[in-house]
Amino acid sequence: MERHTYTIVVENNKEFEKWTVLIDDNVQTFYLKPRYATGHIGDILLGQVTNMVRGLQGVFVELGSSQKGFIHLKDLLYDVNMNPLQQGNIQKGQKMIVQVEKEAVRSKGPRLTQHIQIRGGHLIYLPYSHYMAVSHQLSIDQGEKLKFHLQDQCQAPEGFIIRTSAANREKSDLIHELKTLKQKWIKLTKTIDMDRLGPIHKKENQLLQEIISEHHMSGDINLYTDHPLKISKEFLPEVTINRSKVGLEQRRIIDRAYAKAINRKLVLHSGAVCMFDYTEALTIIDIDSAGVTPKRNWEETAYAINLEAAFEIANQIKLRQIGGMILIDFIRLTNEDHKKQLLQYVRSCFLNDFTTTKVLGYSNLGLMELTRKKKRYGIQDAVIEKKDLNR
Repeated sequence: MERHTYTIVVENNKEFEKWTVLIDDNVQTFYLKPRYATGHIGDILLGQVTNMVRGLQGVFVELGSSQKGFIHLKDLLYDVNMNPLQQGNIQKGQKMIVQVEKEAVRSKGPRLTQHIQIRGGHLIYLPYSHYMAVSHQLSIDQGEKLKFHLQDQCQAPEGFIIRTSAANREKSDLIHELKTLKQKWIKLTKTIDMDRLGPIHKKENQLLQEIISEHHMSGDINLYTDHPLKISKEFLPEVTINRSKVGLEQRRIIDRAYAKAINRKLVLHSGAVCMFDYTEALTIIDIDSAGVTPKRNWEETAYAINLEAAFEIANQIKLRQIGGMILIDFIRLTNEDHKKQLLQYVRSCFLNDFTTTKVLGYSNLGLMELTRKKKRYGIQDAVIEKKDLNR
């Protein structure tokens, strides 16, 4: 098995924590965690319904603090006594176990869910969700085989998600891990004090665990940080903390990549320009030839520029953590073979993406359409939030 060198660098400034992920000294992506973010995503709490808001299709939930959380009707499953929660039988004062899905933002409380996840190294146990899913990174045959091994270990309403790292694990190892996660959940529920709302289980090193999981890291991981960061050795035994600064060469690599990633304008070697524009609904990327002189004929030149742009855009989408709907306005091509080859090339650029990206093809207007699973704390999110604050 090929071995890689994994490095995570955590730095602080006035606005956010910047987390840089490097594999073999190549920057993979940046996470910009706002300073106000409390880091409560993944926490499991006992909550109590305060009121239902029909227009919002959800309920507000008291969590034992000044802020109330909000949970959509589609994310409501069971009360603490395992009675199904449906729109017609939700009442004020009902208690339920919830998990924080989205951080509180200033005066806005956290988004909650009852699709609770208990994460392990290769599996995610779902005590309430009653479905069995497999990472999209695994082949259909692999996924079905692994599901077959584990499906008898769960009874309704239990379920599980098989992670990419489970691909080469023994059946016995996965069954043992699933049983361990189930026991952890049972232990948590037994500690609940029904007279005390609030945290049942606080997620430690949540962002760090997500990064390790998303990038399929295994083996030794070097973490450089300029501020105190406690690491749970129970769940992250492979992480080594370095209080010193990263080496000079790594510093240059990070700074060069970051300078590119925060810029709206990206200049290619050919002289052409890519412009990145973010909205809440989608990201639009426009390629401009910027007066590039054709070497042979314009079709060949446009095709060459588009190939160069496709490679750089794929890298920037990963670096900036661009998610949701993405439209790319390549330089217009008239040769159908060139259009097909460009589409195939873009797809090949995302084969090793650490998250799910689908290259859908061309729209009726000739724009290339992509969708990519959204991640938290990307550069895209930081830019959108800054726009909102400046309005």
